[in-house]
Amino acid sequence: MKLKKVLSGLLCVIFCFVMTAIPAGAVSYTPTDDYTVSADTPYAEEAIVACGGSLENTQTIYFQAPEDWANEYNTFDGPDDDEPYMHVCIYWWDGVGSQWQDGTKVQWVGYQAHLIDKENRIYKAKVPYNGTCNVVWNNGVNGGTDTSAEIFRYACQTTNANIEGAEPGDYDTLPEGTPDPDSMDGCILIPHDMESQSGEMLSYNLLGGDWYIYYGDGCYGNYATESVNFLGREESCVNPEHFDESGKHIGATDPEYVGGYLYFDNSTTKWEGPIQFYIYDPETGEALIPWGSNKLNGTYLSDNIWAYDTSVYMELDCDKQYCIIFSNNGTTAYTDDLVMDSNCFGDIAYVTGKSTH
Repeated sequence: MKLKKVLSGLLCVIFCFVMTAIPAGAVSYTPTDDYTVSADTPYAEEAIVACGGSLENTQTIYFQAPEDWANEYNTFDGPDDDEPYMHVCIYWWDGVGSQWQDGTKVQWVGYQAHLIDKENRIYKAKVPYNGTCNVVWNNGVNGGTDTSAEIFRYACQTTNANIEGAEPGDYDTLPEGTPDPDSMDGCILIPHDMESQSGEMLSYNLLGGDWYIYYGDGCYGNYATESVNFLGREESCVNPEHFDESGKHIGATDPEYVGGYLYFDNSTTKWEGPIQFYIYDPETGEALIPWGSNKLNGTYLSDNIWAYDTSVYMELDCDKQYCIIFSNNGTTAYTDDLVMDSNCFGDIAYVTGKSTH
């Protein structure tokens, strides 16, 4: 095998809708009328692809969920951790993923985000790069409109959060703007309490939010890592949960692990899929995820290309080499071993000659 390189608005609408059935052919999923997040709720990146979008035209944003957002309705098993955890969702109402291919609108509570750091309650979602102005993070609970209903008090959400980027001076928390002035790629929304607003649904759990640059492991700050004002992750971190009473930073240290996208061209193999991306340590023979696990499943893009984001389920050491094997859904149809490291992120693997079994 060879590798080839592949080239907020302040006003908020309270979303308490009844979910309609999602048309077949997009994602095979029909929620109940009292829709609340479940194990079947699509993830944001899956929905974008199912709606005809491309992962190459997305931005990655992050969110730190409040501890009190967890409840009996949104805490259950899932692929992002070995134990039950809170499932957070993200919703948008314009751009790719806001409606299915037959024109039916995708409604509240939207799609699941991935839990990437349980200790720091950090969630990650891929959202459209353009055509979408705002998103709303929520705890996956559809509280409905009946304020007397028990489930109403469990539903939580943020205000509308701008994802079209920031120029210097737009936000106090981003004095130099965003690294990409047209997106919030690499940024994290940190929620905060809002003063009570007059009008309907005063008891609704509604939070504001501020954007910061996300550094990883729960650390975030005001300046991009490329800025002359960035002093290092520990020195630039402003996460109050990462400091002890004396003001010493006790949070994350410098990054030891990396993650990114790998791609596989299925044109030659013509496997039915899903294509699995099995990675192991050649020194110990230890697999990062066991052979055949659903956590190895790639996402189909288009033109026989499958993608896999290693950062969702794996921790790859920055300084190590690994071996990767591509397989047809973990069966006996698989490729030869291919040596890889973090420099391979963004590359496409494809089969030439006798390199499959």
